[in-house]
Amino acid sequence: MMKKLTLLAMAVGALVALAVPAAASANLMWDKAGEIHIEGELSTQNAGPTLINGPCPVTFEGSAANIGGVAGGQIESGEGGPCGTNFGFCEIEKVELGALPWELTTSTPDFVTIHGATFTNYYSAGCAAISLPAKVSATGTVTGTVHLEDEEQCITFTNAEGLTLEANNAPLTLNGEVCITKGGPRLT
Repeated sequence: MMKKLTLLAMAVGALVALAVPAAASANLMWDKAGEIHIEGELSTQNAGPTLINGPCPVTFEGSAANIGGVAGGQIESGEGGPCGTNFGFCEIEKVELGALPWELTTSTPDFVTIHGATFTNYYSAGCAAISLPAKVSATGTVTGTVHLEDEEQCITFTNAEGLTLEANNAPLTLNGEVCITKGGPRLT
């Protein structure tokens, strides 16, 4: 259950971070409103005993808009997995996003926050050997750092806190990077 939540949290965190970066000295703005596509790899980890989910491939679809003088947006759909865990016999078969949309906001100097992220990890039968349920859900708000100098405009999550397992409120950290693909709105 923790693995699934962790993977979902990572996927959500990565997506939000890419969609809504903030500027260092001024508010970031989108060059145009429109649809965004985000791809990358995310992983989650519980506090202990240590279960690392991923890194898992994630894809998010959403919208970008300038709201109240800052870049904002929403994650409207997405998916993740399949991927492994730090226990080779236990795998994540898929990651399913929960209640959508997830709101994206930015803050100075270069942070993107995903609000209301929820996801469920679906584990393989082998995970029962470590007493892991068939599915585990997580929820929360997570913040990443935007790299605007990169042509791809990527968001990095490094031990990002703010996600918890729904079953017991145990904390999860999110790691990885997601990038906004070319062709859609760009942050300026």
